[in-house]
Amino acid sequence: YEYGFEGFAETVLDALAALSLSRVTLLGHGFGGGVVLTLASRHPSVAERLVLVGPAVYDVRPTFLLRLARTPGLGRVLLKQWIGARGFGRLMPQSDFRAARNRTEYSRFNSPDGREAAVLALGACLDLRPVRAVVPRIATPTLVVWGDSDPLVSPHEGRRLARELTRGTLVVLGAGHWPHQELPGPFVEHVLDFLSDEPEPSPNSR
Repeated sequence: YEYGFEGFAETVLDALAALSLSRVTLLGHGFGGGVVLTLASRHPSVAERLVLVGPAVYDVRPTFLLRLARTPGLGRVLLKQWIGARGFGRLMPQSDFRAARNRTEYSRFNSPDGREAAVLALGACLDLRPVRAVVPRIATPTLVVWGDSDPLVSPHEGRRLARELTRGTLVVLGAGHWPHQELPGPFVEHVLDFLSDEPEPSPNSR
């Protein structure tokens, strides 16, 4: 399997084809935002709209720990300690991480198979230059959602991304890295408003 933004984007494209979906709204969170941007740049006819939630485009903190996580052997141990229950809770301070549903999702992620997949994905996605390169080419209407206390991706990058996108709109919520998990009501409201708006003609279509 080809790990990396391009490989992940092509996997999403294959899934859409299998579902007979030719034009959709794509939503990506964190590194998934880079996947969505890559897909929209390579196959613009597929992307009707984009929703990017705390996407990894310019930088991810703490970079040093993430690079250590790529180290064979050490990466699995570090992820188990660093992405422990307490660390996971810090990433979404407005969410009740003690809720049973959250604990179930976390245990699935922090299983041996989950950590193995995380190490492989991190190793393939830490170089964000290919993602940054496609941003100016994206003409798809895009909603950028950020948490104002995101510990991994600075909210300042949200403002930069919205400016650099041809048709970007920024919404900042009082949340951490998972605004959709922490504040699902306001998050869904903003997304539905975005989807219901009549898109302006693309500058490239005039």
